[in-house]
Amino acid sequence: MLAGMDDHATRVWNRACDYDFQPTRTGDRVLKAVIQFDGLAQNGGLGHALDVAEPSEAQDAIHGFRRLGLVDAARVIDAALALNDEETQEAMSDEYYNAVDSLDAMFERYYADHAEEFDPPD
Repeated sequence: MLAGMDDHATRVWNRACDYDFQPTRTGDRVLKAVIQFDGLAQNGGLGHALDVAEPSEAQDAIHGFRRLGLVDAARVIDAALALNDEETQEAMSDEYYNAVDSLDAMFERYYADHAEEFDPPD
C-alpha cells in the first residue's frame, strides 16, 4: 500500500499501473497516463520519457497532471516538449522530479473528491 493511501485508493492506483489495464472512466485514464509517463521519467529522465512516449501520451500526461493538481509538472513537460532537444530536456529532470514529488498525495486528494470518475476498485 502506498504511504497514507486508503485501501480503495491504493487498489485504483495499482490497477492504473497495469500496462494492460484499459480504463473506461476519465479518472482512470488520467491516472494511467500520469503513472505511465512518470514511470518512464523516473526510469530514464525527462528526456528519455519524451523520447519514448508517443506525442499523444505526453499530451495525455500533461492533461492528467493538470487535472490532478500538479500544474508545475505539466508546465515542465510542456516546456521540455517545446525545446525538442533531448539533452536540454534531460537537464530539466530535477525540476520535473521536484514537481511530481507529491504525486501520490495529490492523487489521494483527487480520488477522495472525485471517486465517481474511477471504476470501483476490484
